[in-house]
Amino acid sequence: MIEVKELRIGNMVKYCASFVEITSVPKIKLETVYFHFGSNENYCAYIKEIIPILMTEEWLLKCGFKPCNRNYRFILGRFTYNVGSGWFFGNKKIRKQIHVHQFQNTYFALTGEEITISVT
Repeated sequence: MIEVKELRIGNMVKYCASFVEITSVPKIKLETVYFHFGSNENYCAYIKEIIPILMTEEWLLKCGFKPCNRNYRFILGRFTYNVGSGWFFGNKKIRKQIHVHQFQNTYFALTGEEITISVT
């Protein structure tokens, strides 16, 4: 289950067995989230129905990371993910990015820019 406080516009999540990008969140009420994605249709879902996407090698590549050292290290600009030692921004260790939306939020917080994810 995704944490409501982590949900923001632009986040990639899984909803009804599809990967979707949240385009707006007009209302959050108790455990219900009203949101738009794709064609901006209105959707209402229990927060437990919005599933975070696990950050896998496939999603690292979709985020634009380039593999190095036989896929033990992935690099995107100043971000590095080392399979054995974790996540870094420059030479500073940062919190573990378990889900795609967490990395999107961290990327924005540290760079001031949105990350482009290739979902094709």
